[in-house]
Amino acid sequence: MLCLLAFASVFCRAQQVDPAAWPARFTVCGERGVIRELEGPFAEWAVLRVASSGLRPTRQDLADANTLLQHCGDEPPAIRFENEGGMIVRFRPQPDGAGLAEGAPVSAFVFVSACMADDPEPTLDLQRTWFAFYEPANPGDAPRGVVLIAPGMFGTPENVVEAMVQVLRHAGWHVLRMLTQPSRFTESVVFTIDPDSDPEPVAREAARVLGDRAAECAFAVQAAFAYVERNNPQLAELPRAALGMSGGAMAMPTILALEPERYSACVLIAGGADFWAIAALSNYADWIDAVRVEWTGGPPPRSAIDRFAEAYRAVAPLDNVNTAAAVRSIPTLMIHGTRDRAVPADLGDLLWERLGRPERWSAPIGHEMLFFMYLPRRSTDLIEWLSRTAGGRP
Repeated sequence: MLCLLAFASVFCRAQQVDPAAWPARFTVCGERGVIRELEGPFAEWAVLRVASSGLRPTRQDLADANTLLQHCGDEPPAIRFENEGGMIVRFRPQPDGAGLAEGAPVSAFVFVSACMADDPEPTLDLQRTWFAFYEPANPGDAPRGVVLIAPGMFGTPENVVEAMVQVLRHAGWHVLRMLTQPSRFTESVVFTIDPDSDPEPVAREAARVLGDRAAECAFAVQAAFAYVERNNPQLAELPRAALGMSGGAMAMPTILALEPERYSACVLIAGGADFWAIAALSNYADWIDAVRVEWTGGPPPRSAIDRFAEAYRAVAPLDNVNTAAAVRSIPTLMIHGTRDRAVPADLGDLLWERLGRPERWSAPIGHEMLFFMYLPRRSTDLIEWLSRTAGGRP
């Protein structure tokens, strides 16, 4: 395991992310994308991976593309859908005549954005992020606020996320649930590193790709909050909190860094710092199969790994190892497994350091046990912490 904490440093004040670091998107009426409301109510949904042949668009996919194309004038550019390894969400509506099921979201919508490319003709590379919105279980009571939930990869662990949504609803919170990370977040990419060469060129490319993926999470959340607040302006007056699990906890510092002044509290469960190092070292790497790291000449010496990690962090302004400094003013609770290998525990320590050593609950267990054994036993304590910390005005 890397001596990754050697690169950590704790600052006393928050450091704003350079506005120029955020990647460009195709703009619609000055916004980075558009929201398309989905027709419900929904019985359930599923997260699917895009096959190696690329996405074969359905009517839903074409409707998403049209939300952008209708703003492109008489000669809209071509659309490219997600490539191998991307994620899409498919919904199954309720049977005809069925009403809203108990505990179901009151609405679902998708944030659609795109990057403009010339390949060789102007092309829009589409990507999407799906959300569900829930109201408190007891609408007669005054709501506490709105909580963003960002799940682990592919929306996992589904049962834990669903249970947390319902616990929060019964505690008086509205819930904005990201169903999974943006659709291109897990597209397959390979970084080939020569341990005897200058690491900076590959480090810059890794920072560009991984930073763009984290930024899309932030853009989607910002647009989703704006959408639900337009539909219900009273929500904008309520405290806003965030809860991230595993991959959602990894992306959360970058999500918050886009508008840190809007959040009153944050909970990070099984999170860690340095997207590249997590992708390289996680025992989930083969399962997720999104970012592959290949070293020429076989396994590298420790010095080469450390050298690349240092080069990457120096040029990765949107990696949470750097965006964490921008959100230190947000009261944060970290829940940490000291034997975690999916998000290596020492990288969890690194995130804790970069966040300024906020409150942390630790247990000598691994990734899965943290969610399926520890978290259910501490859910009441978590909700009490959240309500106590963010229960007032932002």
